[in-house]
Amino acid sequence: MEFIIDDNIALTYEDLVDCANNGAHSGKLEIPQVGILEFSKKFFSGIANSCDLEILPDGLKSNPNKEEENSPSKRIFEGIEDFLDAVMASSSKIYIYTSGTTGRPKRALHTIKTLTRNVKIGGKHAKDKWGFCYAPSHMAGIQVLLQAFFNKNTCVNLFGKTRSQIYSEIEKRAITHISATPTFYRLLLPCVKIFPNVERATFGGERSSKQLYESISKIFPNAKITNVYASTEVGALLASEADIFKIPPGLKGLVKIDNGELAIHKSLLALSDDTPLSGDFYKTGDAVEFADADKMSFRFTGRIGNFINVGGYKVNPEEVEDAIKSLDGVREAIVFGKPNSLLGNILCAEISIIPAAKVSESDIRTSLLKLLPQFKIPRIISFTDSIRLTRTGKIKRV
Repeated sequence: MEFIIDDNIALTYEDLVDCANNGAHSGKLEIPQVGILEFSKKFFSGIANSCDLEILPDGLKSNPNKEEENSPSKRIFEGIEDFLDAVMASSSKIYIYTSGTTGRPKRALHTIKTLTRNVKIGGKHAKDKWGFCYAPSHMAGIQVLLQAFFNKNTCVNLFGKTRSQIYSEIEKRAITHISATPTFYRLLLPCVKIFPNVERATFGGERSSKQLYESISKIFPNAKITNVYASTEVGALLASEADIFKIPPGLKGLVKIDNGELAIHKSLLALSDDTPLSGDFYKTGDAVEFADADKMSFRFTGRIGNFINVGGYKVNPEEVEDAIKSLDGVREAIVFGKPNSLLGNILCAEISIIPAAKVSESDIRTSLLKLLPQFKIPRIISFTDSIRLTRTGKIKRV
């Protein structure tokens, strides 16, 4: 029974059981940045044996001088069901780091209970087949692995693949579920082929747009589109079918909007010494605006820390990026500030064009004048073959 497929290499559920039975997995286990096959072996074997896991971020390597805390596993798993039960009952402490997209990576302590809070298990998920589109050590990647694992599904690795490879795997492996960042989904554009086998496409990790949902719906015409708000500190928290979110009844009083910023009650957070609190709430740094007069629904507008001071105006780079990405022929864009003695900053944009599209800097400027005020139009525009990404598949901001 295949659990992970990466290119033409398969890791089965039986392989996981063998790994747990034959490896040294007691005490504390550090997992460096490795591929999905090696990560899955270490992660699930460690949890089944109730190891404490430290999932190391980029730049932080295992300490070769650390005292060895592992000893041969004393438990022998009788089969797949026994192994699954052990993972669900695990007492492991699982340390996960944030991506560091907006600063130094923060360390958060999870348990199998907090990581599986939103995992759905049941017969209707038995035939799901997942396209895996994250770094395995990222919170979203771990949650996809757990969702697939507890339903004995297969995950097909799409992370780091080219557009043609992704298209081929979706068709050849009959993938039904995809969870990815908007940056990943833009890689699939423009629509040149449709995949009726995909039943659900989940967006997360970055701000998205109605235009992107509509474009992806053309590629996956039978898919339900879902937008998820999640973080390493709390896991998956909110979901919507577009860019408008509502705080569900069960979270009222625990999730709130505080002066245009999403705030989450400490009872929902993973334990961390790096998470600053304002009273009993963690201010996420995610800027939001209300979508209706009654303030019952809202949309995310960007990261507060990313706003750029341009001549006394606060410019949200993600708003400018959305405008650029709405233009014909544009695949991806990143907007950032460059220090300037007169204005504080000038706006710069790097733009990736869809292959074969003919788009000039003049075309971009002319079109943006119809969408944005003058001070929000980048002073410097350059074209690039690809936009820099973090290990989690998000745009890497300068």
